[in-house]
Amino acid sequence: MYTWHTHSDPNDALQILEFGYAPIGSNNKWGPGRRNFYILHYVLDGKGYFNGTCIKKGQGFLITPMMSVEYHPDPAE
Repeated sequence: MYTWHTHSDPNDALQILEFGYAPIGSNNKWGPGRRNFYILHYVLDGKGYFNGTCIKKGQGFLITPMMSVEYHPDPAE
């Protein structure tokens, strides 16, 4: 998971606050809810759903601050 944080100064660049990998079980679901930062998810294997849209291996999605989101892996994959 990538997490970026922006500063109030427009001259500051985005900063990576977290970087990680999480093998997700079939019961792992997030949302519905909102985050107050950017998150970039990239699918390495299998597939899942982001706001009702199927996301497969090799695809990803970007969550922006205060965006209403729900995501979870496909239990069969």
